[in-house]
Amino acid sequence: MTQIKVNSVNTTHGNIEFEQTNPVVSDFIQRRIIMKHKIVYNDCYGGYSLSDKAIAWLSEHGSEKTKQFIAQKRVEANEKIMDYVSKVRGTANSTRKFYVMDAVRSFLERHDPDLVAVVEALGKEVNGTFSDLAIEEIDGDMYDIEEYDGKETVVTPDDIGWTVIS
Repeated sequence: MTQIKVNSVNTTHGNIEFEQTNPVVSDFIQRRIIMKHKIVYNDCYGGYSLSDKAIAWLSEHGSEKTKQFIAQKRVEANEKIMDYVSKVRGTANSTRKFYVMDAVRSFLERHDPDLVAVVEALGKEVNGTFSDLAIEEIDGDMYDIEEYDGKETVVTPDDIGWTVIS
């Protein structure tokens, strides 16, 4: 069993100073307790969405994985939308756009470095219809996003008022 000697604990910020020689445990502590992460959330009523400019920025500046995903979804959109357009004329561009946007929105986790980068790079221009994307920095690697009418709040374990059985 590995023992960790804790020198001090600061519960307000989740900082812990420790002496530890096991690299596995050290990595766990770094990720779970000490590291900070940026989380993207929607800070207004309406809903989380990305602008066309944000999708274009991601397809140019994102990681290879993100670029390939967007390219594939654009191909799928073209194939699927063309069948739809043959039935209903004049809706190809907007339908194609929403198909790709929804796919990218589902693909990128809110802590994804590509998503954080596009929000930081474009500022307000990243926002889709009825959205106001913002970034919150959290301690640790656990979060949840609570949503009410499209307005989101980032929640971490420190935000929960736990009841302790004694």
